[in-house]
Order: sequence, then C-alpha cells, then structure tokens
Amino acid sequence: MPNKTNSVSYYNGMNLRAAVDKSFDYLRGIDRLIVSHVNYNVQEYLDVGCGDGVRGQFLIQKLRPSSSVFIDSSPEMIGKAAALGVAECLHQSIVTLNHKDKYDLITCLWNVFGHIENKEIRLKSLIKIRDSLVPRGLFFIDFNNRY
Repeated sequence: MPNKTNSVSYYNGMNLRAAVDKSFDYLRGIDRLIVSHVNYNVQEYLDVGCGDGVRGQFLIQKLRPSSSVFIDSSPEMIGKAAALGVAECLHQSIVTLNHKDKYDLITCLWNVFGHIENKEIRLKSLIKIRDSLVPRGLFFIDFNNRY
C-alpha cells in the first residue's frame, strides 16, 4: 500500500477523477465559499498542490486573476494542470518555491497538507505561504482528510 502522505504514490494508486466526482458537492461548496469571500480584483493567484488543476481553473474563471501559478509535487498532476492552459505550472513543493511574485490569493485545497511528510515540513510550508502573501492577501486551506 502506498504511503498516504506521499503525493506521487497516492496519485498513482487512485482514480482522482472518480474521487472528485464522489465529493463534487463538497468540493464545489468550498469553491463557492472562496469566491464569495474574495471581494476584490485578484491580481496574483497561487494554487498550492493544484492536483489536476480543475478546481483552480474554476476559481480562475470566477475570479479572473491577472496572473496564476499552480504548483504540485506530482509530475503527473502538474502535467494535467498544464494541459488546461494555466499560464504557469511548476512541478515543485511549496517549501522549495522560489518565485519572485507575492500573491493576493493563495489556495491549498482538498487536504494538500495531509500529503506533506511531517510536522516540520508542514510548518515550513505554512511559513512559505505566509511569506508569499501580500499584506491583507487571503489564504484558503481545506483539510478534507478521509484517513
């Protein structure tokens, strides 16, 4: 059985689209909550742990950011996100993100933190996210852990 915290093993061992379809109402509810709480024009949007990019793409369509960056530690998932036409898709971890931009909206959805190996890396990830936000920027994190 794959390590449940290792994204590459996890994604290779499951049918992501089937899992999304099963949880569609929950996921869309979170997406609508994000859209309803963003009451400004989003300039820079970062989706951390973007998966296949479908949810981030939905948010892009609703919020119309000037620029969007998706990152994921799974090469398969970042490939799927890139196929959606997002301007910048990066295969990397949030801890290693070395991007010059600051973001006024950052999302980290559907238990991305459940795939991070340990407490120390989770904390480093949160610090990196905090440091990547503009003053008064918004960060949405969703802990939906079926384990």
